[in-house]
Amino acid sequence: MTDNERRRIFGLSKQLGINTEELHLIIHGVTGCESIKELNKAQTYEVIKELNTRLGDAPRPKKRQTKRTVPGMITVSQQSYCWSMIYRLSELEPRKATEGERMCGAIKKILSVTAVPEDPFKWVTFDQGRDLIEGLKRYVNTAERKAIREGRAI
Repeated sequence: MTDNERRRIFGLSKQLGINTEELHLIIHGVTGCESIKELNKAQTYEVIKELNTRLGDAPRPKKRQTKRTVPGMITVSQQSYCWSMIYRLSELEPRKATEGERMCGAIKKILSVTAVPEDPFKWVTFDQGRDLIEGLKRYVNTAERKAIREGRAI
């Protein structure tokens, strides 16, 4: 644990108005450690997270984490383009399904690969990513033509 992390823990406990004994009880409850000195990096993070939660300043989860490109798998730019087409498709044809569920459905239909909304591109290769983009382009094109026929604004 660094000095800044230790200061952060004590600063948060001061903001909460808890004394050292109560702080040690929280630390023991979260990590099982008896002393602040015993905390490792992960335990320190958990204690800070717990104190932030009690303070009401818990960090907000990130909207979507970007992943590094794995050789042979779909690239980040391909993923981004696929998401933009799914959002466009959602604008043109609103459905009850979330965008993540729609992406999984498109992957299943176009590539015959099972996907989960948390990480739909996990098993998609680079070549399959190219095929997925072409399939999504067809979906969006069809939805745009349908909207024009029905007189809806694009």
